[in-house]
Amino acid sequence: MRSVPSLPSSPCILQTQVPTHPQISLPTLLNPISQDILNSKPRFTTNCFPYKGYICNYGCLPQTWEDPHHTHPDTGKQGDKDPLDTCEIGRKIASPGEVKCVKVLGILGLIDSGETDWKVIVINVDDPLAGKLDDIWDVERHMPGLLAATRDWFRIYKIPDGREANEFAFGGEFRGRR
Repeated sequence: MRSVPSLPSSPCILQTQVPTHPQISLPTLLNPISQDILNSKPRFTTNCFPYKGYICNYGCLPQTWEDPHHTHPDTGKQGDKDPLDTCEIGRKIASPGEVKCVKVLGILGLIDSGETDWKVIVINVDDPLAGKLDDIWDVERHMPGLLAATRDWFRIYKIPDGREANEFAFGGEFRGRR
């Protein structure tokens, strides 16, 4: 069992980035990280040109949950039954299971397979750019093109598996902290 430190000023995330698409297993005692299964088969994150694997350090905010019984007013869709996903945009590639304290910068509202699936954009508080990034709009100034590429990746990442392109809340615009 992993103990997740709690700091009042910054949330902590649990990294799950590997091509095998692991998830926190909500029904299993102590909620371990396990292989995600879709239609009785292991789920993998497919490369989709021009991207290879995930575009960010992909993880989640532990002890959160997107409620499948609540229709979110900004998406008109119910939650996807998973913890809130995070996209950590720092320079260091994370290891699976790594816990990082992060600064929340904003969100991207994804509608994935007809469900609300928020993507919380964060940066590791120890990253060299963390002091310059206080809101989602600072990302474009210091990391030009990353937000557009991130939105594009989330739109197309399931197409190689024969699924439809994802849609977005807010017309695909990122929303900042303020």
